[in-house]
Amino acid sequence: MKAGKVGDFDLPADVANTSFGGTVFMARTGSNELAGVFKTWVGKGRNLEGYLYVARPLTNGEVERDVYGNQVFPGDEIDLVLEEQLGANWYRVSYRLD
Repeated sequence: MKAGKVGDFDLPADVANTSFGGTVFMARTGSNELAGVFKTWVGKGRNLEGYLYVARPLTNGEVERDVYGNQVFPGDEIDLVLEEQLGANWYRVSYRLD
């Protein structure tokens, strides 16, 4: 992965089975830190479920609310719903609007 780049990146072969399609989606937090989305399910359009890893827990300034009142991690193209915080750095996420 090139420094500063975001988007889908192929995982190494020995860990490719940890994410749907063998890729991880890299995004940036509001504080410009990298975050990775490991997809566990991909549906129609851009619909997905998975796990978000961040280097440190998200702050209130990096989390927004969608029109339904859900906490979301805002992205350039889609806002990931934060379904559950699993640990200090891990969140279960989804996107189901397509």
